[in-house]
Amino acid sequence: MTIPEGRRVRKFGRGVLTCSGAALLVTLTACSSGGRQAASDPTASKQPSQNQSAIQINNPKDAAAVPLCDLLPAETATALGYETQGRKEQGGLDPDSPSACVWRTPGSSEGGQLALTVLNRKISDYYAHPETWGDFKKLTVAGYPTARANTSDPKKAGICSIYLGTQQSQMISAQVTQSTSKVGKKDPCQVARKALEETVPTLPPAK
Repeated sequence: MTIPEGRRVRKFGRGVLTCSGAALLVTLTACSSGGRQAASDPTASKQPSQNQSAIQINNPKDAAAVPLCDLLPAETATALGYETQGRKEQGGLDPDSPSACVWRTPGSSEGGQLALTVLNRKISDYYAHPETWGDFKKLTVAGYPTARANTSDPKKAGICSIYLGTQQSQMISAQVTQSTSKVGKKDPCQVARKALEETVPTLPPAK
């Protein structure tokens, strides 16, 4: 996969996120605006505090039981302005990083896209250290604990990452990169949240 000039790759543990107009490969971090230089995730070396280690997740789901590109209903992808079918892409330079399914804006060269991935990580890891993010907010999406966690203002950067805990040690990440013409005009977090709202109810129960 070719990574366009001017974009960046960030590593978080064994995951890599490529934020680009051509592809968005999702892992446990978010891209920031500015120099787009590589940087490590500040939460990677921290452990959640004891009172954050067990967040209650009612009706746990198993996102890993669904083929990655079947996570987002086709009608939802279309309604959000993306191609009906997403494409599975390897998570950047690290062969062990999780793959993402990427849905792109049809007929556009500006790079608008949505990516979903399943992560073997606890949502409590994000709740425990909100101070490490330039943009952080605890949310509840479709009845599940969720975190909006970004290194900078999503509206200005045109990139938003939202993480939803499907069970104690599993999350779905939704990351949106806006088309160039939409940056600063619309909130990419609204699209990421809507994608999760439509995805989670279709997941099978965790066994």
